[in-house]
Amino acid sequence: MLKDSDDPMVKTVQPSVKNDRKWKVAEAIDEAKECLKMKEDTNKKTDPDLLKLEAEITILTYPPDWIHIYTDGSAFKATVNAGYGVYACFPDGTSKEIYGACGETCSDYEAETIGIQSALELLNTTLNKNPTAKKKCSDFLRLPISTPGAARRNDKRH
Repeated sequence: MLKDSDDPMVKTVQPSVKNDRKWKVAEAIDEAKECLKMKEDTNKKTDPDLLKLEAEITILTYPPDWIHIYTDGSAFKATVNAGYGVYACFPDGTSKEIYGACGETCSDYEAETIGIQSALELLNTTLNKNPTAKKKCSDFLRLPISTPGAARRNDKRH
């Protein structure tokens, strides 16, 4: 069951006897949130090599039959010549890369958002072409953390 969150982007789903589907959605969200946690405590002061290792260990714990999607967006000095990238790994062992320039005056935040949008479009196309894949879970792992915070603050500088 979902607990109340300080994060305004997370909504609590209340299960009801009448609607068992909401209960299943709540359980699935709980499971996904638990999966996406790093296996060890890390923070910005964590040694970069250790942080990379912990991220790899965490990713290896995800189910192999999930679609794993990684996104990033960045810009020079956070405000110019931005670009985005998407890397998707499919359960059959294939992968797909999508990347592109966002423009001379595009921010990190906008580039990351374009990367996420491109990843969602790829996922939608993939699932529509393969109806049986819709029954499987999808893992959408975003490595940069600035987009959710900036979205909550409505701050496009990040």
